[in-house]
Amino acid sequence: MFSTEVLPFPQENPPSSSLEAGAFWLQKGEVIGFPTETVYGLGALEKGRDKLFSLKRRSLEKPFTWHISHPDVVFQFLPSIPSLAKRIMKQYWPGPVTVVVPHPEKGTLGFRQPAHEGLQHLIEKVGGAILGTSANLSGEPPATTAEEVFRLYQGKIPLILDAGAAPLKEASTVVYVDDKGWKILREGIISASMIEKLAQGKFLFVCTGNTCRSPLAAQLFRHSLSKFLQIPEEKLEKEGFFVKSAGLFAPSNLPATDHARQVAKEWGVSLDWHSSQPLTKELVDWADYIFVMTQSHYDSLLASYPEAKHKVFLLHPEGIPDPFGGSVETYRQTARRIQEGLEKILLEIYPSYGKKG
Repeated sequence: MFSTEVLPFPQENPPSSSLEAGAFWLQKGEVIGFPTETVYGLGALEKGRDKLFSLKRRSLEKPFTWHISHPDVVFQFLPSIPSLAKRIMKQYWPGPVTVVVPHPEKGTLGFRQPAHEGLQHLIEKVGGAILGTSANLSGEPPATTAEEVFRLYQGKIPLILDAGAAPLKEASTVVYVDDKGWKILREGIISASMIEKLAQGKFLFVCTGNTCRSPLAAQLFRHSLSKFLQIPEEKLEKEGFFVKSAGLFAPSNLPATDHARQVAKEWGVSLDWHSSQPLTKELVDWADYIFVMTQSHYDSLLASYPEAKHKVFLLHPEGIPDPFGGSVETYRQTARRIQEGLEKILLEIYPSYGKKG
């Protein structure tokens, strides 16, 4: 039996005495109660695993999640993980997503970086990773305050760190990812549709004749998407990312204009293979995102396909004027404006990829 102590542990700048107490009990192989942004948890180092199972009243077949101080800690457990798992970590960590990946010897391992700076500091202090689970008994509602944890575990654990009520009051989303795909094991605040945005995307760029602006935009987007998500261009489709272009009034099978091909090469992409195609209902239905060059394109497309309004956007807020018939320099200006629009789009779709680190 313990005389369970409750110590203050705010999100930022927790008292050093609370950090020291947490580290002390964890290193002794004991279980402590701690806050996260989702719910309160119980945690222990590896040598406290059995005590954690006993307190949780949980089947030994059901593993705990590794709560980690930094995403790089994952690679202390595994040399590599699926690329989608990396994207989820980049987009949603620290935050309410647990990523479960295959392990060659242990079956699977689950990881989460909680969005609680104090907890991150504590985990770092004891080596970068602790086993964690929600503080409720198996099958019961989650504990969202230190008081609830105290009622459940008074005398059974030595320490509870108190940060007040958990902000989200809902358990993390748990997503399993392997090289074949992904599935939601438990849906929380981060929805399946949000994960799907990272898992795949079908992007369609539309102009008038599909011989200059939209094919150039599509190729520049592929190039930028590859760099942004750190996926080689040749592997984008295997990873579930598809990029196409079309024209509202395009004939079929025309090549890109000479100036468009020249400027594309200057940007490190190629339009030598391009063959124009008209916009069709099939393409509109296929796309997750449709980007048009001008307001008139936007209006024309929605006049024919009003059901697509939720996924049609201007590529650049000021529009992309038609360079057809202009000089090479006009095409260069067009490419620069297209690239400006693409960079903003990528930051809106994948905001965490705009952050350093």
